[in-house]
Amino acid sequence: MAKPAKFISVWCSILTLTMLVAYQTLRIFTICVTDKASVNQDRLCIYPAYFPFDIRSTSRLLIINSAQVIAGYSDTLAYTTVDTFIAMLIMHICGQFEILKKKLLRLMDRVNDRQSKSMTEFRKELALIIDKHEQLNG
Repeated sequence: MAKPAKFISVWCSILTLTMLVAYQTLRIFTICVTDKASVNQDRLCIYPAYFPFDIRSTSRLLIINSAQVIAGYSDTLAYTTVDTFIAMLIMHICGQFEILKKKLLRLMDRVNDRQSKSMTEFRKELALIIDKHEQLNG
């Protein structure tokens, strides 16, 4: 289960960062070809926002858009990290339950094949499996 979880987390990160780069690149291109004097100032930002001051000057526009690019990358990494971490936890617990299932099946096969030496041995193994199940649920 670890390899699929790693693949999913890496693939999700790549996809979200690719979408972010594509969006920001298109917005930056649109801002560069826009006539800054004739358009609303909220259209001059990568992520539309309203400011209590005029942002049409090049230095302010550059600072604001640079901050928005950094914030976009930070937000994307934060959201992707949390989502993929939860996906990895779910896949890990699914793998643990799969191992638990195999242990129970193996125990029952031994009981059915009469390989178990005594009922106390069966109860000990079953108690270990139940303890493991309680650890997974707790």
